[in-house]
Amino acid sequence: VTQATNLETDVTLNNYSGVITTVSSTLGATLDKDFDLINSKITADSRILLSVVYPTAKTGWPQVRLGRVVDGVCTIQVTNLHGSAALNDALKIHFMILK
Repeated sequence: VTQATNLETDVTLNNYSGVITTVSSTLGATLDKDFDLINSKITADSRILLSVVYPTAKTGWPQVRLGRVVDGVCTIQVTNLHGSAALNDALKIHFMILK
């Protein structure tokens, strides 16, 4: 699924695994943004694995973390860990829901 509008726009994908392509982000150094993954496979007891792919020639250093998990929704936080450079491209966030 491809995110629309901005890095805080929620996405919907009802599969146990998938890839979220974010908008091209200019998230500043040391900042973070959250968005929700709306997914009917998620329960409050789900374990969700996340990883991020980002072009190595781009600036910034993205990290993804899992926030709240409730039935049907989880929150994904994107953080730019770089001390001075903003992100400057789209991220590919891979997820897998474990039951």
